[in-house]
Amino acid sequence: MVENEDEKRALEEDIAGEILPACWRGVRSEIEQILARVANHIVTDARVEWDGQKQRSKLLREVGDVFKHAANDCHGESRGLHNAG
Repeated sequence: MVENEDEKRALEEDIAGEILPACWRGVRSEIEQILARVANHIVTDARVEWDGQKQRSKLLREVGDVFKHAANDCHGESRGLHNAG
């Protein structure tokens, strides 16, 4: 049992500190799986000729590079703010 409100709040913060990262890992994994399926469909769509698939692949790589840069920037900011490493 929790004796006072400060202990209760500290316990709630500890629990949230464990649950939120676990939830984020699950959401992130689901997003990555969906993106992989979408990317695969974009570059293997049988309705598009070979040149079109090559162009799609090139553009998809460019979009991926943008996301990669954004993710690196965001990750660096969160590490700096929270020392989460």
